[in-house]
Amino acid sequence: MMQRLIPVLLALILLAGCSDVGPEIQPPKEAELIQPALTYENAYNGPLYDAGFHAAKDADLQLLIADMDRNGVNWAISYFAVQGAQSRTALTTSQGLGRILATVQENPGRVLPFINPGLSPTEATATLDSLLPMMYAEALRSSEEISPGAISGLGEMEQYAWQTGPDDNRVMELYRMAAAANKSVSMRISAGQARAMQQVLETFPETKFIIRMSPEDLRKDRTAIMQLLKKYPNLYYGIGPDQIMTGPETGSPLLPGQESFDDNSDEMLARAVQLYKPLDDGAPEKIVWSTDIRAKDSLEPEAYDKLIEFSRRFIFRMEMEHQDKVAYKNALSAFGKGVTIRQPVVVEDTSSWNKCNDEQKQHCNEQCLPIPKETPESASCQKACTNRIKCL
Repeated sequence: MMQRLIPVLLALILLAGCSDVGPEIQPPKEAELIQPALTYENAYNGPLYDAGFHAAKDADLQLLIADMDRNGVNWAISYFAVQGAQSRTALTTSQGLGRILATVQENPGRVLPFINPGLSPTEATATLDSLLPMMYAEALRSSEEISPGAISGLGEMEQYAWQTGPDDNRVMELYRMAAAANKSVSMRISAGQARAMQQVLETFPETKFIIRMSPEDLRKDRTAIMQLLKKYPNLYYGIGPDQIMTGPETGSPLLPGQESFDDNSDEMLARAVQLYKPLDDGAPEKIVWSTDIRAKDSLEPEAYDKLIEFSRRFIFRMEMEHQDKVAYKNALSAFGKGVTIRQPVVVEDTSSWNKCNDEQKQHCNEQCLPIPKETPESASCQKACTNRIKCL
């Protein structure tokens, strides 16, 4: 076990020197804010800060920026998959750190990248003992070496599906990495984990955490979560369409375009206000809004605009003096504006590359054969190989 943790511990030592690269938190002037082109009656119509967007592998991030501009979303915390160590000579626009750098260099000050290995909950659970923390550590260490400050945090950690609590020693290892590098953490927890979350917050008082829960779990734990939000200045609660746009029976999200969406819109809004307004009333400085978008189709303009419209109607139901706090001020104060790269990094554009054919895949498998599969080293080898032959 100790041999497995040595690379992680070494990475933590290296990351300890990165504690001065946190986000520059300065409130923008009113004239600098992007105002929405789309506004609605009986809705909050000011600037927004998306405190949690899933930058899925197939998500068109330039389409996202256009969506944000049209809807007055000034900044977005975005979750990117970065698997293991990154190489300055193998950065591409299609994956990993290269995709992050291409995005933030083209859109300075708009995006705050949070990273995770891109594993499924089942894969993450199976690798908690060694591989998962090593992948996080190597990704963060190498990213900081290549472009200090390009990464804003770790997440989103889907701990509700990891079959473990937030205070599990294996998970605490991930928070130590974040704390050593002055990064924030975003995660999902389950009902009954408020006490465990308290232990996390007391152990890492300087690390900022965004938590989310399903509506069902929050109903069970709302009082306990409220107490945590009031007591701990480093805890924030994320609310967005994934939580407020839910069906009456299943609790699963209803998305624009589904037949029942418009028919249930008012009812959905009433349920969301009933559940979440008391949370905002009790801790108005600690609630942040996020789209929590996962599906590629949600970036299509019609669908994205509907998500924002519903969110604006929801925010409008909060107390008047709380609306702009939920919409953007709380997140801006806590996490700052998007990343701006100080020293440009060269990233190879893969937009014209084709998918790797069977022969190319076989070639790279043979090139990387001596390395055990399903390891960060194997993933890095495969990536370097496909980059050399220019295929995806």
